[in-house]
Amino acid sequence: MLYKTIFQVIMFVVEGFMIFYYGQSLFKTKKNSITIALWTSVIYLSFLLVHLNANGLINTIYLLLINFLLLFYLFDCKLKNAIFHSFILSFLMIITEFISVSVTSILFKVDFNTYTNDPNMYILNVAFSKMIYFLLCLLMTRVFNRSKGQFGSASRFWILIIVPISSLAALTVLFNAALNMNFSEAYKIASSISAALLIISNIVLFFIYERSIRDAAELLELKAAEQKAETDKTYFEILEKNNDNLKIFTHDIKNHLLHISNLAQNEEVTDYITDLCGTVTNFGNYAMSKNKTLDIIINKYLLLCESKKIHIYFDTKTANLAFIESPDLTALLNNLLDNAVEAAELSSEKEILVKLFTKNNSMQVIKIVNSCNTEPNAKNNNLLTIKTDKNLHGLGLKSVKKIVNKYNGSFEWKYKKDDNLFEICIIF
Repeated sequence: MLYKTIFQVIMFVVEGFMIFYYGQSLFKTKKNSITIALWTSVIYLSFLLVHLNANGLINTIYLLLINFLLLFYLFDCKLKNAIFHSFILSFLMIITEFISVSVTSILFKVDFNTYTNDPNMYILNVAFSKMIYFLLCLLMTRVFNRSKGQFGSASRFWILIIVPISSLAALTVLFNAALNMNFSEAYKIASSISAALLIISNIVLFFIYERSIRDAAELLELKAAEQKAETDKTYFEILEKNNDNLKIFTHDIKNHLLHISNLAQNEEVTDYITDLCGTVTNFGNYAMSKNKTLDIIINKYLLLCESKKIHIYFDTKTANLAFIESPDLTALLNNLLDNAVEAAELSSEKEILVKLFTKNNSMQVIKIVNSCNTEPNAKNNNLLTIKTDKNLHGLGLKSVKKIVNKYNGSFEWKYKKDDNLFEICIIF
């Protein structure tokens, strides 16, 4: 019948969206949501054509294939993971169809011919099996997310899981009513529509839930980045004030020493004070560029690296970063140098080279090279944090890339394995 065919089309598209939900819950997407939804719908509609014209073995093989293709090409999923999860999904689908037929047959004493001959029974049984399938998919995403340390909100998830369980109960009641009452054709169509809408509403609910989790994670990242930027700003304001006080202090001390030298009648005392004046002058002179913010940053990392026994070299003779606002320059260099110091401290050479220069009288280049014994963790040429809490770490490079994009710059990195050197180059 026509409404049975329409229901089949809807269910196969819905089934595709279940895969979509499963994939985005576990992996990052390679394409935008509209593209993924479109491809998923088309591929699962092709599965409907195969399903109607092929035997069980071919259906199973094709199901494995399309699940693999969807996960591998539309999501950031490695080959072995795509194979593993395609088997999981295919197994769940097959087992839920078996469970649905078995449970309804036992509960309502319905033989297999009833499902094939009565369109309404067929529709309700398919809806029942898809709801069980979706419920199992939800539970599997929870299991795999927990294994990766991504918990989300456990309480909200288990509260929401009541919805598909309640939907299964409602479908069971509808199934029983259809079996024991003579429905009119209009009522059968209405029950089919209700079953389809019940499944769709469950999927929409958990899509919204998943989106809320992602929005909350992004908000957490944004707040953490803002807090870090505010902390850096406060720190550099304090450091700038201390540097100004230090310059005043060294200037006054130098004048006092010179006055004492003029008063002294002993040549040895005069020579000693002269040497001491030179030391005081050098101690108070950390300015290496014409950029005040840059000098403060240089001052910070010279002292920091000295305390960590790291050799750091600055070459800023031709640097011209005046076009970068002070908060952005602070965040940019602070994040880059924090990473460089962290890697260099763990390396055998313990060296950092910082070069800021003008190229071809137009391009401003920031190049930081540091010793690094361990090859960086990267995916698709994007650097990844190796720290456990990925929500609160890895924000530094995100901030760097945001600032680079703001000033229309380019960001590149490379690791020289033979030399144990990590290099970042930014060009504006």
